[in-house]
Amino acid sequence: MAASAAAVLFAVVVGYNGSPSPGVPPLRFADDDAAGYARLLREAGARTTLLTTYDDDSRRLHADVRADGPPTRAALLGALARVDEEIARAGGPAELIVVYTGHGDVDHGEGFVMLDGARLTRTALRDEVLAPRRAGRVHVIVDACKSYYLVFARGGERRRHAAGFAAAGLDRLAGGLPHVGFALSTSSDADSHEWEEVQGGVFSHEVRSALRGAADADGDGRVSYAELGAFVSTANLGIPNPRYRPRFTVLPPPDSAQGEGTPLLGWDGGGAPARAVRLDAPRPGRISVEDAVGRRLVDANLA
Repeated sequence: MAASAAAVLFAVVVGYNGSPSPGVPPLRFADDDAAGYARLLREAGARTTLLTTYDDDSRRLHADVRADGPPTRAALLGALARVDEEIARAGGPAELIVVYTGHGDVDHGEGFVMLDGARLTRTALRDEVLAPRRAGRVHVIVDACKSYYLVFARGGERRRHAAGFAAAGLDRLAGGLPHVGFALSTSSDADSHEWEEVQGGVFSHEVRSALRGAADADGDGRVSYAELGAFVSTANLGIPNPRYRPRFTVLPPPDSAQGEGTPLLGWDGGGAPARAVRLDAPRPGRISVEDAVGRRLVDANLA
């Protein structure tokens, strides 16, 4: 369903394993993460476009998740233009989720992520991807090294939120886009990590677990920015070495009256089928849920 009851939900998901430079090895699981996001969002009722190029293993593993095009700049802008056309035809409220998984870095103080054949810089994200959109609310999820600098200028002033997972900057995307919220895999000049056990990025697996309902603390069928941030924070508290503990950023849309309670994704009606897993367990604890072919869908600690 849409993240708000009256809105139609669209999603554009991009995954690219390619390297930003000859000295940096390509990723293994960015295409798998993109497939996982696309599967989740389609199940939640979003009209989803997936832009990725599968490697041979991923093509077999995700045979049920069709890619709609390559992870290129032209394909991304074309997909977003088609979303705008659908929103215009529908004439009602709409929300958009944009997801990127892949390599990121910083060049001359400006963050970027890699597409096939081109970089997508912080400036291009603002001017070409986010600012022109017709959707009344946009949610951006980025799992890439140094993803923080895709939103904030390097060296910009930051202040930590009391909740421990949000950050605010004076120069967010050079003035900000008040209808746009972000979930980023880093909170400063840091790297993101892949994990073979989940066949994907650590942050992306945690976000998908959260959005599938593991973070729905109040049981209302929706996962808010606050619930997402709290879930991912708690999921990483057990990592004793802070060097390897993920540090991330969650920022709700500034113009939302609900603040951190703004829903990022909901399952409580509309286009999403009613589905739930109920466990008959005497002691709530950690669970992992896999599908029939062994793809890890959710990790959660019910306690």
